[in-house]
Amino acid sequence: MAEQKRFRIHSVSCKNGDLILTVDDPSDYFCDITVSPKQMGKLKEKYGVRWDGTEESVKDLKGKIIEYRIENREIVII
Repeated sequence: MAEQKRFRIHSVSCKNGDLILTVDDPSDYFCDITVSPKQMGKLKEKYGVRWDGTEESVKDLKGKIIEYRIENREIVII
């Protein structure tokens, strides 16, 4: 089973239509996570945000704790 990680979201950004979460990673200082379209539903379910393609729509994620694991080279939000 893939290792689960838990980090605080430092910032959110939008690049080429993708949502990028920058998390505080003690081993790398900051780590960027690209959220896939199929993980957007998990963001809405867990954090109550709905991404509309703008940073403004997900600004409330900043400071939240995100838990994820990597499966088949893809981020899975848990």
